[in-house]
Amino acid sequence: MIIFGFSRRAFSFFSKYFIKGWMKGKTAIVITGGAAPPLGAIEDLLGKCDFLVAADSGLDQALAYGYTPDLIVGDMDSLGDRSLLADFPAERVKIYPVDKDYTDTELALDEIAPYGTRVLIGGGEGRLDHTLALLSLFEGPRSPDLWISGREEIFPLSESLELAGVPGEIISFYPLGNRDIRFTSQGLFWALDRVRWERGELSLSNRFAGDRVRLVREKGSLLVIRTLPGPPA
Repeated sequence: MIIFGFSRRAFSFFSKYFIKGWMKGKTAIVITGGAAPPLGAIEDLLGKCDFLVAADSGLDQALAYGYTPDLIVGDMDSLGDRSLLADFPAERVKIYPVDKDYTDTELALDEIAPYGTRVLIGGGEGRLDHTLALLSLFEGPRSPDLWISGREEIFPLSESLELAGVPGEIISFYPLGNRDIRFTSQGLFWALDRVRWERGELSLSNRFAGDRVRLVREKGSLLVIRTLPGPPA
């Protein structure tokens, strides 16, 4: 059983959990285009990163954070200023054609596949088809362990765990795959015990009833979506 929650002094709760005990082996991070979290939400993660990849306009975001990527991949069609690429050695830039079978984010995630902990940053609030493509990653071999968008932290859940939060905090669940999925819960406003989890079924805008939620896995996996807490007052 794993327990984690967010601190009022740090914007991010799940990244803190990664730092403290769940990171496996070396850590790689992909920064992609789209709405991204504030630096305070991911600064600890970036500080622990062993290999940083920018996917296309993720380079703009990485540099805005003050970090220089180890590798840049993509077709560069959304990069703000292509002349930025001249600052990097040729072996650290992989340019692909615009017409290709995989998105820039998928290509970047392929580059970090060997790493023990894989994190995706950015990609929020963009085109709906791009958002769906990112969500589909969690059902395939390129699945990140954590996706931090501009507003949410999203992660696959395939084990039992306990979450710390605040009463009324929004949390949503979505089934992964077509397998039989069964979870029981304590501390949610709407318990998961009777959810049948057929494809398309979801627990949308569920809430913490108190300051703890306990999820017990019986079968299958869920996608957990939590809203990033705002900056401290």
